[in-house]
Amino acid sequence: MKYARFILFITSLWILQTAPAFSSVLIETSPEDRTETALSVYNQDFALVREVRKASLPKGLLSLRMQDMPARIIAESVQVRSLTAAGDFRVIEQSYENNLPDSGRLLQAYEGKTIKIVRWNEFQDRKEILEARVLSARGEPVYEIAGEIYTGLAGVKIFPALPAEFKLKPAVTWKIASRAKKDHALEIIYLTGGLGWKADYVFSLDEASMTAGLTAWLTLQNQSGTAFKDASLSLIAGRPNSPSYDKAGGGPTLGRMAMAVMDSEAAPSIRESSAFEYHRYDYFEKVSLAGSETRQIKWHEADRLKVRKEYIIEDGQHYFYGSYAGQEQKLPVRAFLEILNTAENKLGLPLPAGQVRIYSGAGREKFFAGEDSIPHTPKDEKIRLSAGEAFDLIAERKQTDYKELTQNLRESEHEITLTNRKNEDVEVLAMESLPPNWKILSESQPHEKLEAFKIQYRVRVPKNSKATVRYRIQTGF
Repeated sequence: MKYARFILFITSLWILQTAPAFSSVLIETSPEDRTETALSVYNQDFALVREVRKASLPKGLLSLRMQDMPARIIAESVQVRSLTAAGDFRVIEQSYENNLPDSGRLLQAYEGKTIKIVRWNEFQDRKEILEARVLSARGEPVYEIAGEIYTGLAGVKIFPALPAEFKLKPAVTWKIASRAKKDHALEIIYLTGGLGWKADYVFSLDEASMTAGLTAWLTLQNQSGTAFKDASLSLIAGRPNSPSYDKAGGGPTLGRMAMAVMDSEAAPSIRESSAFEYHRYDYFEKVSLAGSETRQIKWHEADRLKVRKEYIIEDGQHYFYGSYAGQEQKLPVRAFLEILNTAENKLGLPLPAGQVRIYSGAGREKFFAGEDSIPHTPKDEKIRLSAGEAFDLIAERKQTDYKELTQNLRESEHEITLTNRKNEDVEVLAMESLPPNWKILSESQPHEKLEAFKIQYRVRVPKNSKATVRYRIQTGF
């Protein structure tokens, strides 16, 4: 306690020493004052921004304002310090102004005052301009026009001027105690929404050799409303614990935007490295981003990746809870592609989460074969892509027998028929999700247990032919 009082005394003494020179000086910084900018952008539509700005500060108490701040800045995250004269620079307080004008706020500012409303008079087929006093802007606006009270009046509102309390851009203002007149290099760090990135992959499949080419793009989106010039860029892949941005939802909604594509043929343009529990992708070049822009940077290209295709049908547990006699059901047969993310397979990289667009064929015969997303995938793990449903493969299932042995014990028999209209043999994985208590009584071929309540049958189906799996099961509840 004595130590805290001592520190408070010293701080108060330091401020009092500068009191004779105190003034109401306002210093404003602009983007032109930036000497460094660094962006660390996350998948969750937010970024850490670090700026260094030059500022000449007089001695005394003064206000320092930055007006060109992103609209979605987290005010509590802002930090400022002097890199060149830390002992002569003290922040006393900080305020954030984000009173940007919109129709609702303008109406509230003009409560008790008169505005104009332009509307179309349908009866006289002409435009009319009404003078209206705003009585209330809370909820549905209430106006007084020619001594009468109106609610819900449509039309274009015209305001005489922009009230002084509104700002065209968010601003942060610091009250600074400057011990001496000096030039400073000020470091400003803050978190903001509206900056995000994602990975996009183009997967080109050669079915004849079952190999593929993969092109990886990193797509950067700036919807913060603030431009950044000559910024260092790092993209962070991972999921830091950040409830503020989790609640905000996914990536930014894109409106009108500029698109720039970068590609470095001579050398890799991005360096990947580990950072805490995440992965970091540093871009070697400086970037300049407009306030509403999307930019793609080519990150990696690989060719002749080995690919494995498999066909899967999967069904739920409801067939074991009651009688479905005579109810034959067709099931979709889905095609999946599996790639090993290993150095031996010309990958072996930490792959950030993103969309994968699959193309097949070559030249004029190239076509879109499907699209899927992948999660963050470490090296030496499998990549599994769902391409779509197989046209020439048909799966049908039916319940051929059902018995209620006791109130909680059932016995049923099931049949899955697979039809292959292709000109080649295929293997189909028939996956079955089972109730908690189950026991296979008989089966036409051995099953594989995948999980506690999931099994699969590997069914070889000859070309232009059929194959059937049958099994009898006892289930309890």
